[in-house]
Amino acid sequence: SVYKMLSRTAMAGVAGMLGGVSQVLAEQPFDTLKTRAQFKRGAPPSIFELLHTAPDPAREKFPYSANQLSRLRLSSRLSYQPMKIHGVFSLFQGLSPRLASYGFVKFALFSWYETFLQMTNHNAILSGALAGACNTVLSCPQDVLKSRLQVQRRNRNVFGHIFREIEHLRSSYGILRGLYLGWSPLLIRDTVGYAFLYTTFQYGKQQKLPAYAIGGAAGLAFYLPTLPIDRVKTVMMTQELKDSQRLMGFRACLWDLVHKEGIAGLYRGALPTMCKTFVGQTVALTVYDAIYETLTRFRTH
Repeated sequence: SVYKMLSRTAMAGVAGMLGGVSQVLAEQPFDTLKTRAQFKRGAPPSIFELLHTAPDPAREKFPYSANQLSRLRLSSRLSYQPMKIHGVFSLFQGLSPRLASYGFVKFALFSWYETFLQMTNHNAILSGALAGACNTVLSCPQDVLKSRLQVQRRNRNVFGHIFREIEHLRSSYGILRGLYLGWSPLLIRDTVGYAFLYTTFQYGKQQKLPAYAIGGAAGLAFYLPTLPIDRVKTVMMTQELKDSQRLMGFRACLWDLVHKEGIAGLYRGALPTMCKTFVGQTVALTVYDAIYETLTRFRTH
């Protein structure tokens, strides 16, 4: 019935939201290393470069006060020093926009998946692909902000940094264009990736495998076929206009990467990506499964 479908959709959404928050906290350090590895153009980055950040392009456009400038000069001298000066919190750059929105992003993702599952007679591949595609409308802005903050200098005024970056995107590209940089490769990645992820998830459930094993396998299934597209996505989301340059589109960015770095360049950041997705999806789908089953038991009693 419609009531039962809506009820299942709501339960899936709540479980997905809590699973999404857990996922962000578990995988953020790996995600930061992944983004920095994919952001670096040319020669592969060293571990030193992955643990440090690039200048903030919004800083020149929106100058600081005199007091802020003095602190900025200090932070500029420190930004490429050993990680012990920054601390492990440098690996949590970009956490705020993701943590604030990812629960809602996952709520929508799992709600759409459950809805499409009922509409397609439990076709996990098609339902996952449709849910992933629809979800990019919500996930792209937070992905853009998260990625750009991850490759910049750490700023203690986290929310000020976020708003400055939004203003930088608005003035440089227009608000919609800025917040949807890299949307086309994200759309391809999530359509393909979630088709594989949910298919693996459903198969594991049918085989009664442990939730953590299903989650880890589903995470790997998401990224193994989509790593090249994910590299293009990161480069497009973190690109900056210089002088008379134009924003690179999907095909231009893909060709530029292959031409300058070869096919291997499309797989840059593979190790932190695999670590991120294995840990993140293990936590996310374990939490999702536990909460969904709990809500199902409450609903039947």
